[in-house]
Amino acid sequence: MIVGSAGLMAIELGCRGAAVGLSLLIAGVLLRDRGDMAARLSAALVVAVAASAVSEAPGFPRPWP
Repeated sequence: MIVGSAGLMAIELGCRGAAVGLSLLIAGVLLRDRGDMAARLSAALVVAVAASAVSEAPGFPRPWP
């Protein structure tokens, strides 16, 4: 089966969305279960990774050319 560019974009966006969802889930679990400074910093790092994954998505508007 050959997948066209639209199909590949759909697969890529689906995988990116799943990765963002899992990242936010991990951040939530870290904050819920452990309230120390290391857990808060780890959660902030995971949220930053999720934001980076969203901003690098194809079709996402760039702030500069």
